[in-house]
Amino acid sequence: RNSDQVLSPSLQSLWKLPNTRNDQIRLALSRTYNSPRIAQLIPRPYTSTNNNPLEPDQRGNPALKPELATGLDLAYEHYWTDTAMYSVGVYGRRIDDVIRDETRLIDGRWVSSPYNGGKADAWGIEMDSKFPLRSLLPNAPAIDVRFNLTRNWSRVDDVPGPDNRLQDQAKLSSTLAADYELNTDWTVGGSFTYQDGGYIRSTLNQARFSAPRREFDVYGLWSISRKTKLRVSVGNLLQQAIVSGNAYFDENGSTDIERRRKAALLYRATLEVRL
Repeated sequence: RNSDQVLSPSLQSLWKLPNTRNDQIRLALSRTYNSPRIAQLIPRPYTSTNNNPLEPDQRGNPALKPELATGLDLAYEHYWTDTAMYSVGVYGRRIDDVIRDETRLIDGRWVSSPYNGGKADAWGIEMDSKFPLRSLLPNAPAIDVRFNLTRNWSRVDDVPGPDNRLQDQAKLSSTLAADYELNTDWTVGGSFTYQDGGYIRSTLNQARFSAPRREFDVYGLWSISRKTKLRVSVGNLLQQAIVSGNAYFDENGSTDIERRRKAALLYRATLEVRL
């Protein structure tokens, strides 16, 4: 059993700038938490056939505590029409009880378990925009565009640098999407997503790395009637292989392993009926 009680207050404010109806500033101060996943709490060991620092046994930690973060968010928003806007924001977080995986030699076997590892700082810049293409080009087709970009930084206090970042944080991520209304019955669209990879030092003796990820998805939406719609989509058209790895180093030297997993197309059809 694992039980925690967390007080998580949030204070948000909105300031509409004087002498304009299109510009506003948002400011938020919050205390948030990130609970451990169920798999991180279960203490049952999963043994590795070739037990070594890069292929250790896996074991959860029922004593894990949630991560607590004190954060400040500031954003500027501009609306140039009712359906067109962009925003630019910054954020900062001070995180306590950071959850990270550590590999240790226990009773002659290498075991990887999650632990609460001190404090960390995280900060970043976020940009977001959505607009109909006709708001820029009056004669353009009926295309709606969405774009976002996030740049993140972080630093874990008790892990030596460089690259002592939060283990699940991407440095850079971005999405560009568009929807095209062919007529009243049909809408088609697509999205391209990029997520940066890189090298992360997670403990004194461990690091992980991953390759950048690119995904391209398309869809078609058929409005059969006012209450019935059929959506068909094809995901991961680029079929880029997922590449990741781990490294372990100590006074005896270093070793690393790289994993490569093939990616497949994802087909999906969804029928929505409103009663």
